[in-house]
Amino acid sequence: MDNPGGRIETCWSPAVRALENNLTRLVDRSARLCEFGEDPLSWVTYFELIVVQLRAIACETQGATSKKNFTVQGILTRLGEGELKKHFDQFMNTSIGRDRFGRQYSYRDAVKTLADKFICHYDNYDETENSNAIPIEVYMDLIAILKAGALECLVGKVVDTIRQAMNHNLETFKKELICRLFGSQEEYERILNINWPRAD
Repeated sequence: MDNPGGRIETCWSPAVRALENNLTRLVDRSARLCEFGEDPLSWVTYFELIVVQLRAIACETQGATSKKNFTVQGILTRLGEGELKKHFDQFMNTSIGRDRFGRQYSYRDAVKTLADKFICHYDNYDETENSNAIPIEVYMDLIAILKAGALECLVGKVVDTIRQAMNHNLETFKKELICRLFGSQEEYERILNINWPRAD
């Protein structure tokens, strides 16, 4: 079977199914996060889970993107969605706020800094020993930035981008199938519009 651009196979590939499963958990956890207003420990626990998951599926840099990765950028690369990937990368680089020390953060920077410096790995916070150290206060600043609507916006963007890619892929698949069965889109539309005689 012809497979121009690798679209038909990759639309239902294990990578896409894995990402779909991860997105479902991301959305479910985000919905639960809103329920923990009176329970700070549960809120922080779910918040950190969501940040780690976003770090895993949405924070690839442009140069590091691989078709093998189960990330938003990896799936967009796999599906041939270069324009969508470009827009998603631009979104991830959008500035969303500053910490108390004046450092500017994009969506990507905020998620990576929280996950890499404060959640998955405990970095040295002592600036007297390490000039690149990020003070512990930045943890609270980044939580405040993301809590002010940026986290919800980022989760929505991740889900919407993958939905767009999948819808486009399905449309491409349908067009390719129509052309294979009827020769062309025009022939398919011509057959649809024939006034066939009734069989009664």
